[in-house]
Amino acid sequence: MFPKKDEFPREGLFSAPDMELSLADIGALQLSDIIDVEEWQRKMRVVFGAKNDDHAKRPFNLARWMRKKMQTPPFVPHWIQKFAPAKIIFFVPSPTKKVFLTFDDGPTPGVTDYVLRQLSRHNARATFFLIGKNVRQYPRLAKRIVAEGHAVGNHTYEHESGWRTSAERYLNSVALTDKIIGDVTGTAPTLFRPPYGQLNLTALTQIPHPVVMWDVLSKDYDPRVSAAAAIRNVVSHYRRGSVVVLHDSLKCGGKLQFLLPTVLKHFHENGVETDVLV
Repeated sequence: MFPKKDEFPREGLFSAPDMELSLADIGALQLSDIIDVEEWQRKMRVVFGAKNDDHAKRPFNLARWMRKKMQTPPFVPHWIQKFAPAKIIFFVPSPTKKVFLTFDDGPTPGVTDYVLRQLSRHNARATFFLIGKNVRQYPRLAKRIVAEGHAVGNHTYEHESGWRTSAERYLNSVALTDKIIGDVTGTAPTLFRPPYGQLNLTALTQIPHPVVMWDVLSKDYDPRVSAAAAIRNVVSHYRRGSVVVLHDSLKCGGKLQFLLPTVLKHFHENGVETDVLV
């Protein structure tokens, strides 16, 4: 059975041989894109002897219904991209077969090291949107990202939500992260990505960088999405100039050992270049 969620081993995860799946293998596994947690719990109750659970009527819960119906899709509809302010970037038009891989929430020891090894192995380049607090804590990794030819962007100091943070605090977080990244790596960031994709509209006009969103979302952060489903989210929706979001965080590290080499192999076999955002 293909590993899901937190079933991946923690010890020795990134020292083990790199794993790779072909798209044919993924199709043969017959995995569902989304793990329905409620359905899984219902089946477990039946297995362990719950009576007449198949016909039990649960009271309607609007919040639960909304969560199931309003999950973030793995792509951004074109009409949203069309009407967004010019400062917000969803994809970068390209005359060639090129995509822009991006990694959020790093640098993270072990995980970011693994990502950099994979990128080097496939001669790929990417853009890392770094959290200021992590850069301050792990400067070696931030320096290595730049030294190996990748780009860096600003992802706030502590992964603050734009909807739950005052404009003043949000702008201070962005400015502090700019300074930390510049001081540590010698390269000041020129791009910004809001955590969770949640824009602070009051602060938007004062943020000194273009705001990079995405065209394709792997959803590797979602515990209901398997590694195979995250792979399909990428390879089924990218186009020329797509900005693809992955995460080099501990939460996503297990999936990355399957997701990243498989996606990079797919790009290589199909003549798709991966480049940095500038």
